[in-house]
Amino acid sequence: MKTRALLLALPALALALGGCRDNRASISIHGVCAPPTSTCTFSGKCDAFYLGMATIDTNVSAAGELMLPIEVENQLQDNTNTQEFHTNSNDAHVDEVIVTYDGLALPQAVIGAQQLIPTGSTAVVAATIIPASAATLAALKTYATATGREMTATVKFGGYWDDGSRWETGEFPLPVVVCAGCVGSCANPGATCPPSVNGQLPIACF
Repeated sequence: MKTRALLLALPALALALGGCRDNRASISIHGVCAPPTSTCTFSGKCDAFYLGMATIDTNVSAAGELMLPIEVENQLQDNTNTQEFHTNSNDAHVDEVIVTYDGLALPQAVIGAQQLIPTGSTAVVAATIIPASAATLAALKTYATATGREMTATVKFGGYWDDGSRWETGEFPLPVVVCAGCVGSCANPGATCPPSVNGQLPIACF
């Protein structure tokens, strides 16, 4: 009897353990976009991916903010069933960016976001990786070196499906270089992509 009870419990245990795994398939984070050089707009995907390290320059950044355009894919397919009067419920809506930090002792950040990722397609999310604050800038300045010092921002996106249930991506570890005097600013502050964020890489100056 004890053996039979154990065998019956195994599927439930496997399901519970499987539920602890990151879901990297339904919503998949692809990478950081290279900002376009004419207007800060994207047609549902990166025109190109940024190959360098995300960088923040504490000598230039006014508030210690790092904002990155990140391509994300919704790999679920349209589940419309007209015979059963079922409309598609697999469109995904991003409503938060969750970031934890290693190397620099910043508290976990949960930042609001807004982006639709239709079924079977990609979208670019304007993600605040390091939110602006005086305390954050002070911590970054203490951590920075002239040549740059590396930290890791581990990013997750959260949101909801059209049926009302919620989803969360797997972790996306993002190395970030913190420096003092290695980036510089655009000649025309404010005319940047990401918008109004000087002293970071990637960036495009218009």
